[in-house]
Amino acid sequence: MSEEGLQDALRPTLVAWSVVLAAGGLVTWLVASPSMVPSHRDTPNTVEAQAQSSSARTGPVLSAPRGHELHTEDGSVYPYIERTYEPPHVLPLVSTPPDESELNSPEAVVSSLGSALRNLDWEWYQSLWDEPSRKYTEKMFAAAKYAPAQRVAKWRENYFGKEMHITRRIDMEGYALVSIAPTDGDQDMWSRVPPLTTRRDPSGRWWLSHDLRAHPIPAMGMGLEKVQVVDRGPANTGGNP
Repeated sequence: MSEEGLQDALRPTLVAWSVVLAAGGLVTWLVASPSMVPSHRDTPNTVEAQAQSSSARTGPVLSAPRGHELHTEDGSVYPYIERTYEPPHVLPLVSTPPDESELNSPEAVVSSLGSALRNLDWEWYQSLWDEPSRKYTEKMFAAAKYAPAQRVAKWRENYFGKEMHITRRIDMEGYALVSIAPTDGDQDMWSRVPPLTTRRDPSGRWWLSHDLRAHPIPAMGMGLEKVQVVDRGPANTGGNP
């Protein structure tokens, strides 16, 4: 199913966004979760030589799409399409950033993020976010008196030398949300972490974005607000496969 088909299927029923929740999304977990100068990779040949699973080599496989609606206490309704990666797709680990032309899907930009984290490369990480999101991160760090080196130190603790996979994808108008986790992590806990938000620009390149940091769909698993999820069954994909 094409990205255009998913967006076209969603567009007629999407409503205005209104519920404000805690800001930050998964980036809070990635840059401040449970020290190192950023932008230098540790022994990239050794890092890249780590074993790759068959999932990482063959590419992601998504389940059939299902339509859902998120209902909030104020009566707002937010439709979205949800799929899972079957099996969870292990992200390949590479030692160099991709060409711009390779960031042509949500999975591609999230996969690149996984490599940036495990290579402890701050500049690579920053290059994957759209400009408003980079500015938001800088503002957030300045307010919290956090330095990039501190964040990279946490990446070393939590992600360096580890395998990572993606488990779920949510599509809503203009955005695709992808859930990521270390394969050896507490999967129940990670299932409640807000997914990464990605968006496509007019050239077809996908970016990581903080655009939805105040939107209820990414935060719906955190229990910050009483919400109800309604399963509307197989999604209308507009005739796309």
